[in-house]
Amino acid sequence: MSHLRQICIVMVAYSVDHDGRLPGHPREATQYLGDLSRIKDVYLSPYQEQTAAIDRGDFEGPATRFGGYVFLNLGLDLNEVENPSELILAYTAKVFPEQTTRNIAFADGHVERFEEDRFRAALPDDVDVDALDGP
Repeated sequence: MSHLRQICIVMVAYSVDHDGRLPGHPREATQYLGDLSRIKDVYLSPYQEQTAAIDRGDFEGPATRFGGYVFLNLGLDLNEVENPSELILAYTAKVFPEQTTRNIAFADGHVERFEEDRFRAALPDDVDVDALDGP
């Protein structure tokens, strides 16, 4: 959850400097981490730190996987968001089959842990969760 809070801070800091617009890809906001050597520390889940590369590449559609997280609403103008506390910015990718919860970061900066069913119900229908999961 701490990593997602840091990611929210980075995304919001980027939007402040870009007239409310979120970055088009998480890579664009990494400069807001300060020390760029922290990129892997923040964008990889603890499970992945020794088992995966940071970038799984872009996916077609409304979501992008970067490190251990899936990002939604990239490029969106936060000035046009009515309820930032309901807008999902990022969530943890499922990295092993036994995982039953997901951490979710919202545009107002808060992070919550959802059970898998609640998590899937909260996502837009056009997000292919299963294609974005994996180590």
